[in-house]
Amino acid sequence: MARLLQAQDLPEDLTRLRRDFKRFLNLVKVVALLHHARREEREGTFLASLEDYALAYHLAARPLARSVHTVSPQALKLAVAVREVYETKLVEALDKKKEPALVAVYVKEIAKALRWATRTVHKWLEQAEVAGLVEVHKDGNRLRILPNEDAPVDEAAFRLLPEPEALGREVGEALEYVHPLTGERMRFSSSVQACKTLTEEATSTLPDEENPLARPVHALARPGEEAAPGREKPRARVEGGLARPAHEEVEVEI
Repeated sequence: MARLLQAQDLPEDLTRLRRDFKRFLNLVKVVALLHHARREEREGTFLASLEDYALAYHLAARPLARSVHTVSPQALKLAVAVREVYETKLVEALDKKKEPALVAVYVKEIAKALRWATRTVHKWLEQAEVAGLVEVHKDGNRLRILPNEDAPVDEAAFRLLPEPEALGREVGEALEYVHPLTGERMRFSSSVQACKTLTEEATSTLPDEENPLARPVHALARPGEEAAPGREKPRARVEGGLARPAHEEVEVEI
């Protein structure tokens, strides 16, 4: 794992990252332990692989970034809404030949765009202002909100850990794993620039043993078998608390 993380350096000026990064490494260790049957063992220790890092990355990269940068998805969503409303009002002001400097966004407009309550807007507006995503100025009893054009509003910009495919390119290793959140099978070759998912056509050509999605899909596609007249379909019998079809015999050796 240390060899993989030598590819890119993490920021050293974020104090909270020093603590949270150790927790992330513990998560990688847990993933490697769960897959110990397919991991290399050296002197009684399982070696974490690039696949273990990829699984841990998809599980914890976003929460880790939010924890370190203290930026929530709601604050980012609010910043995006402010930018969109501001650009719309700016175009209307230019069409009417009004002064662009007078264009601003207000709390009620954000609440309408996001379908939030005004108190919810106020809650996340403070966090967005602290993070530098928006600028807030008092205008009498109202708040004039302006977007910060230099601030990134894409959540990916706040991620700290290198992406699995980036590490794969650095160390020259291929990568194949099942995405822990979407269930998609991800394949990455060190010669390509991005991690790709298997297409439906390619997935359907895999044997059932290699394609976990094939059996459920095929089962739905097959028409139900009609029982012959006067003959009932075999019912499942219960063995050991588990229901099995009557025609299926299972042998277990201990």
